[in-house]
Amino acid sequence: MNTNIFATSSWDYTDTCCPEHQKVNPQKVKEIISDTMPRISCNIPVDEFVAVYVKKREPVILVNCSQDWVAQKKWSRETLLKQNAGKLMWKSDFEINNDLFDECQEQEYLPGNILLEILENNGTIKVFDS
Repeated sequence: MNTNIFATSSWDYTDTCCPEHQKVNPQKVKEIISDTMPRISCNIPVDEFVAVYVKKREPVILVNCSQDWVAQKKWSRETLLKQNAGKLMWKSDFEINNDLFDECQEQEYLPGNILLEILENNGTIKVFDS
């Protein structure tokens, strides 16, 4: 699964917590965002970054920085919801068309194992920090 910074909806690609992503094309980002903040690759050498940006106090946006993060490879919505044997409580919204659950609930605290069951029954969930 890839993230899509050009997605039309915040619901796009919601099936994983920290999905792998395609490389961001900085030129394409510049074309669609009307600001003047420079964007540079995250693999800039440290010495160059310090000399060009830090010491001169020049603002810059780093892109493609999370590709090697553990979260990109190991975390998913399912692994997070299974924490503490599925008993960890999560603030969540959900929708499901099923006799077991109401059609829609708003910001209710539910254990991860119940949210996983909603997903397994083709439900849709949104999980929030509490």
